[in-house]
Amino acid sequence: MALTYKNLQDQVLSVFDDTSAESLSDAKLFLNMAQRQVCNEYDWPFMQETSTITTAASTTEYTLATNFDKMHSVTRDNAYIQEVSASLFDQAVPNPTASGNPSYYTLFGFQKIQFYPIPSSVDTINYKYYKTPTEMSADSDTSDIPDKYREILVHYALSRMFLKDDEQRYIIEKTNFDNMIIQMLNDNHAGVGVERVGSEDDIGANVFNTRLDPDHFNNA
Repeated sequence: MALTYKNLQDQVLSVFDDTSAESLSDAKLFLNMAQRQVCNEYDWPFMQETSTITTAASTTEYTLATNFDKMHSVTRDNAYIQEVSASLFDQAVPNPTASGNPSYYTLFGFQKIQFYPIPSSVDTINYKYYKTPTEMSADSDTSDIPDKYREILVHYALSRMFLKDDEQRYIIEKTNFDNMIIQMLNDNHAGVGVERVGSEDDIGANVFNTRLDPDHFNNA
């Protein structure tokens, strides 16, 4: 049976041997803190989701999914749309009003994406992204982390709760946490930082060394 938020709280309080309201509050805080730290520090496959953007003619900017954190890849008709940084995008686009099939995109603001050329028709663009973890609040909630690894949240919470008064127990729980991170990395082949497909790093630094020719896209 999957470990719920309540199950995780009970495990923390049982090991900590204190079921006071203060300890319960600390356990809830640290369990969610643990989830954020684990989920945000590495590019876990289990944090990937997919979504679509329906373009409209003459509209260049679109809003991404509400739980969007980092981009993995963007495609149109199974072909990658290449990512460039916002500053490079602004420098390299010679004609921001050019329209056609998007070949480049940049991320800006809060969960916003901009395409170049500006889409000239209704179309579907697919994207894969890393989501932000959903905070647990109800006792029945479950973590975004797969069940087989959820005890890592308990180890983190206990390490924080023992930190002040029991250095030996802190070291034990911190070591357990570190060991589970290693196990998760080995199992999931996750890496630090975002491995975006079709990014300027992926396609080479020389992609935008020359200014983009809008005529190239008019016939796309």
